Amino acid sequence: MPTHAIDRTGTLAPEASLQLAAEYLETQRLDKMDRRIADLLRSYATAEPLDLDLTLAPTLEDLGLSLEADRVQLFFANGESGQIPTSDGNTFELRGAWRPTGDRLEETDSVTSIDLDCLPDQGRGLRAGRVQRSTGMPTPLRESLRSTSPSAPGWSPARATLYLPCLSPCGLLGFFAVEGGLTTSRWGATMLDRGALIGSQFAMVLDRYRQACELDAMRVRDGRNERLETLGRVAGGVAHDFNNVLTAILGYADLLEIELADNGQGQIELGEIRDAAMRAAEVVEQVLSFGRTRSDGVRSVDLGDCLTGLRSMILRVLGEGIALELDLESVCSEEEASQVRIDPGRLERVLLNLASNARAALVDITEDRRFSLSVRRVTIDLDRRDTSSHALGPVAAVNAGDHIRLTASDNGCGMDSSLTAKIFEPFFTTKETSGGTGFGLATTAEILRESNGGIRVESVVGEGSAFHLYFPIAASATHKGEPATRLIAAAAAR
Repeated sequence: MPTHAIDRTGTLAPEASLQLAAEYLETQRLDKMDRRIADLLRSYATAEPLDLDLTLAPTLEDLGLSLEADRVQLFFANGESGQIPTSDGNTFELRGAWRPTGDRLEETDSVTSIDLDCLPDQGRGLRAGRVQRSTGMPTPLRESLRSTSPSAPGWSPARATLYLPCLSPCGLLGFFAVEGGLTTSRWGATMLDRGALIGSQFAMVLDRYRQACELDAMRVRDGRNERLETLGRVAGGVAHDFNNVLTAILGYADLLEIELADNGQGQIELGEIRDAAMRAAEVVEQVLSFGRTRSDGVRSVDLGDCLTGLRSMILRVLGEGIALELDLESVCSEEEASQVRIDPGRLERVLLNLASNARAALVDITEDRRFSLSVRRVTIDLDRRDTSSHALGPVAAVNAGDHIRLTASDNGCGMDSSLTAKIFEPFFTTKETSGGTGFGLATTAEILRESNGGIRVESVVGEGSAFHLYFPIAASATHKGEPATRLIAAAAAR
C-alpha cells in the first residue's frame, strides 16, 4: 500500500502499521550507526598511529553491532615484517575479529588467511573499492584458506558475507569480512553505504599505521647508521694507536731474532709471537678500512667485466669441489654498458668476501655445491622495492631509479632470521672457530652505502643464502671499455 494513501488521522490499515514500524526501526538502526560512525571518526583523529589494536577493537565491534553480524574480521596484506599492511600482496592475513556475546560459532569455522584469487572475481572488486557480497563458501576455497581443521565435504552453512574494502591511495591495504545470519535481509543499500564508509575511513588508519611503522624503522636505521659512523671513527683512532704498538712488537721481534743463534732456544716461541702480531695487524687493517671513507679510487667500471676478470681468483677462494656459476646476461643496450661507480679494489674485496662466506656455508654440504653470481638491470620504485621481485621487500637507503643488481647466492646451510638481522653489524661473526673478524659484511654494507647503493639478504635454513647488491647505474662511462683487470691492478698498485 503506498504511503501517501495512508490515513494518518484515523485508524491505520494493518499493512500500513507494519510498514511504518519497519521504517521506524530502520531509521533507529541508521541513527545508531551514524552515531557510532561519528564516534569512530573522532577516535581515529586522536588515536596513536602505532597502536592499531586500540583503534581496531571498537571498529570491529561497531561494525558488528550496526550490521547485527555474527562475526566481523579484518584481514590485511602483510609486509616483510608480518605486521605492516602493504598493497602489493595477494594473501591477506587475519588481524582481528569480533563476535557478539554468547555467539556459538566454532573457532574451527574461522580462517587465518584469504587469498584473493579464491574469491569469485579474484579480488578485482575489492581492489577497485567496491563492496562485495557472497553466500556460502565451497570446501576447495576453505582448504585453500588454510582452515584450522578440515571441513566436511560439500558446502559450509550458507552465511552471507560482506567484504568491505580498506582502500587507500597506495592500494588495497585490507578488508573487513562481515558475516551475517538471519539479519542479512536488513542489509539495505543505505546501511551498506555506511559500512563501506567505515571501511574507507579505516583505510586511512591502516595507511597512517603503515607510515608510522616505516618511519619508526627509518629512525632505527638512522640511529644505527649514526652509531656505526661513530664506531668507525673511534675504531679508526684506536686502530692507529694499536698499529703503533704492533709495529714496536714486530720491530723488537726482528731485533731478538738477530741476537738468537740459528735454531737456538726461543725460535719457535718467537715465530708464534710474530705470527700473532701479523694476524693482529690484519685485523687492524680491516678496522681501518671499515672506518675510512675512500673516494680517490672511485670510477666507472663494468660489473660484468669485473666478474669475468676475477673468476680465477674467486675459484681459488672457493676451493675444490665448489662450482662457480656466472650469469652475465646483457643488462643494458649495446650502446650502454653495465657501468657503476665504485673503487675497483674495494669491489674486489666485496666479491672475495662473499665467496669466502659461501665456502664456509658449503663446508657441510657433500654434493652439488654451487656459488652463483648474476648481474641484472632492475628498477627500484618509490617504495624502494625491486620491481622485478616485490617479494624481496624494500631495500634500505636505495633511491628510486634504475640500478644494477649483483646477486651472490649459494646452496649452503642458510641462516635463520635471528642471524640475518645481525650479519651486517661490526664484530658479529659466525666463524669464531675459523678466525672470522666480523668486519667482512659490515665493510661490504659500508662500501655499498658509499656508492649510494644498498644490500639485502634472503636466506632459508638448509636451502642457502642470496645477497643482493644494488648499484646505481653510472650517468656516464668515463672509463668505458677499459678492462676490469687493468682497473683492479691499478687499484692494487696504489
